Amino acid sequence: MTLPSQNDRSGELGRLTRADNKKGMDPAMIALGVLLAVGATVGVYALIKNNGKQTNTNGEIATNTPGSGSSVTSAPLPGATGTNPTGTPTTGTNVTGSNLPGTTPEKPVTINQGSKPLNESGATNPVAGANATNNTPGSNWGTTPGSTTTGATTGTNTGAPNGTTSGTTGAAPTSTPAFSSVLAHIEAGDSAMSKGNPVAARAAYSKALLDAGISNEQAAMLRDKVGKINDDLLFSSKITAGDPMVEQYTIASGDKLITIAKKLDLTTDWRLIQRVNGIKNPGAIRIGQKLKIVRGPFHAVVNKADYRLDLFAGSPDEPDQWTFIKSFKVGLGEGDSTPVGNFVLRANSKLVNPTWVNPRNPAERYAADDPKNPIGEYWMGIDGVGDSAQYKGFGIHGTIDPASIGQQKSMGCVRLGDEDVKLMYELLTERISIVQIKP
Repeated sequence: MTLPSQNDRSGELGRLTRADNKKGMDPAMIALGVLLAVGATVGVYALIKNNGKQTNTNGEIATNTPGSGSSVTSAPLPGATGTNPTGTPTTGTNVTGSNLPGTTPEKPVTINQGSKPLNESGATNPVAGANATNNTPGSNWGTTPGSTTTGATTGTNTGAPNGTTSGTTGAAPTSTPAFSSVLAHIEAGDSAMSKGNPVAARAAYSKALLDAGISNEQAAMLRDKVGKINDDLLFSSKITAGDPMVEQYTIASGDKLITIAKKLDLTTDWRLIQRVNGIKNPGAIRIGQKLKIVRGPFHAVVNKADYRLDLFAGSPDEPDQWTFIKSFKVGLGEGDSTPVGNFVLRANSKLVNPTWVNPRNPAERYAADDPKNPIGEYWMGIDGVGDSAQYKGFGIHGTIDPASIGQQKSMGCVRLGDEDVKLMYELLTERISIVQIKP
């Protein structure tokens, strides 16, 4: 049984429906529809006007205010509802802030800077060799390091993290050729040493030492390293396969060390054969004995500023192809009187246990065996050549005053310690060996 009230309500609803179809919507329903349409329009307009900006909890719009510097434009991250503002952020510290909830920030871009590429404004980007990582506070990608970005808010950033684009870097970074070649030679030498090839290592290190781009620290390190290599390659009795500076000789009947040097047309003294083979008595050699021979020629480069003599081997006509051998400390002329220029060892000037006459006072003479003879046990005269032809009477010699090494105490000659000048005497050759004296 149906209650009367239910029948009435059912009929009322049915009548309303039928009345809508025939006569139009009820005024209340029309008003409700208008309100819904207006609300939707306002919401869309607000989204367009804000252009994707996110509001802070206090209702304020959080934006990054452009400053001055390189133009930065970043695309919005996936899931972001807006874009990064396009402007000119101030160089120096990047804008701080966080990404929109739900977005995934892009990874900072790391650029290996080999040299100093330019940004859009022509300003130099990070220092050569540094690994510059974008979006790292404090990174300088503009012209004024350390400045603070103005207008940055602590609200929520929209789109990609600010700073992921720092202007155009221009052409690919290039390294300084001289610097790269020095490092390449050093690396080649290190590689050869690690593979047990000291001959190739010496050649590579020597190229680095002759490179104009080498630093003082690199040169000092390599001179020490190559000097030790040659103590073994040249100045020991061992013969290393592939070493072009040495060879083996078998003593024949009638041979003497001095005649062997002449027979082989060596540009070194016979005493060097005695040295490297560890022969105590040069008259006690025997037929069939194997000897190590060092050919040469050798040359000297004196660096006045460092009181250093560098020994090289190679053709006198190709100094740019010389191989570094060893360094020695020297003494120089008082009052900077040692001349700068190019010299050659003078013919018939190599003397052992020489006499000496003071050129400033001919009455002052010293006999060969006089312990007061200031030039020591060995003398090698050098004559200037080319533009230095006016320099005569200078030489390389020993000293009875070891403390004078590293000082300006001579009359213009180059002084060496007793053992060093003895080795130099055995290595340098008259009319062949070049002596360069540099400032």
